[in-house]
Amino acid sequence: MKKSIAIVGCGVLAGFLAAGCATSIGGKKESDLKSQVASLETQVIDLNQKIQELAQRQAVLETTKASPRENFTPSKPKTATSLTNREIQLALKSAGYYDGAIDGKLGPKTKEAVRAFQHSQGLAPDGVVGSKTASALSKYLQGQKE
Repeated sequence: MKKSIAIVGCGVLAGFLAAGCATSIGGKKESDLKSQVASLETQVIDLNQKIQELAQRQAVLETTKASPRENFTPSKPKTATSLTNREIQLALKSAGYYDGAIDGKLGPKTKEAVRAFQHSQGLAPDGVVGSKTASALSKYLQGQKE
């Protein structure tokens, strides 16, 4: 009988210890989960705020895009004497200042040809095809084809 009481007593003691350990382990897990949930809730709030900000920006952009462009003024108005890069190269070639490929790329060779052309025309040799240079070059495009 003493033996059975001792076994039952040990069983009860083991049960209490196991229950206590499970609660502390479970309690620790529960607190970890609570802190993770709190962190995730904060992240959700932040993301919702970002979504609202982006929605407001999008609404502004759509309103701007949909509005009439009557008052729009380009930063650099296109003039009648504006030339494409290919036209610049064709005109320079026709004038005898450029012997490279007509590829539409204003590389060093094309810029040097522009400077030489500008110098011969009494223009500032800056290598930039502004309205005066474009006007002078356009005379060499009459009937020009690649």
